[in-house]
Amino acid sequence: GLEDLEKSSRAFLPPLPYFTADSAYYKRFGETMGGIHNISPQFFHAQCLWDAGMAYSISRHLKKEKPAKVLHLNGSFHSNYKQGTVAQLKRYSKKVKVANIDSYGVDPNAEFEPDWDEQLERADFLILTPEGEE
Repeated sequence: GLEDLEKSSRAFLPPLPYFTADSAYYKRFGETMGGIHNISPQFFHAQCLWDAGMAYSISRHLKKEKPAKVLHLNGSFHSNYKQGTVAQLKRYSKKVKVANIDSYGVDPNAEFEPDWDEQLERADFLILTPEGEE
């Protein structure tokens, strides 16, 4: 349906078609939404369009401003595991270097030893805060 929009309206969108074939991202999206059976493909495509829009804006800035560094703040779902916005950005700007940061709260009174290998797949940098202060 996006291709049916007037050209002036499409100017606000990233180039079509945008990338939607990330099966790991789709699986994580489904788990977050309570199971893949609970979401429609259109809902996932809307998420990918959102990511592509953010990524395309960053890509355009990086091409216009050289050299450039960008700090992009978003909900962690959009960039964890270098999926979502990060994956879309790498499609628009093949040579871009990305470092992503994730933060979340932990109970300071609990014995906590995260699986650091798994955690470092999530993000390049982790910020752990006392639970409730993230």
